[in-house]
Amino acid sequence: MQDIMNVNPGLIFWSLINFSILLFILSKFAFPAMKKSLQSREEGIKNAIDEANALNEKAQKLLAESQEKLDNAQKEVSEILSSAKNLAEQNIQKANEEAEKNKHQKIEEAKREIERSKNDAISQLRNEVADLVVTATEKILETKLDKDSHLKLAKEQIEKLPKN
Repeated sequence: MQDIMNVNPGLIFWSLINFSILLFILSKFAFPAMKKSLQSREEGIKNAIDEANALNEKAQKLLAESQEKLDNAQKEVSEILSSAKNLAEQNIQKANEEAEKNKHQKIEEAKREIERSKNDAISQLRNEVADLVVTATEKILETKLDKDSHLKLAKEQIEKLPKN
């Protein structure tokens, strides 16, 4: 155990020389290769970061363009719906106006038809009354009637009239 605790100056000297030689060999051959490898790795990472940033910017631009296109499409849809709604309202209004016009035409036609039927009925009634008057006058002239006979003749002629 004593040997472990003793410091041997020769061993220290040769250890330092060996370390110096190793350090020289490493600095001559290994360190430049490691440095070159680290630099290429650093450059690769930097390129990857730059490429990722460029792709991110491109994605942001595409997202903005997509959002703009979506907004434009929504505006177009809104305009189309608005114009379709206006067109539908115009068509409904036009159909209502046309229906109202047709209704008034039908009412006027019905009024004219009623008036014509009424005039025909009045004309027919006048003709029948005239015929009755002529018939009654003929019978009165054929026979001289008293008041009772006259009423009886009028009642008979009225009963002969159509029930309409």
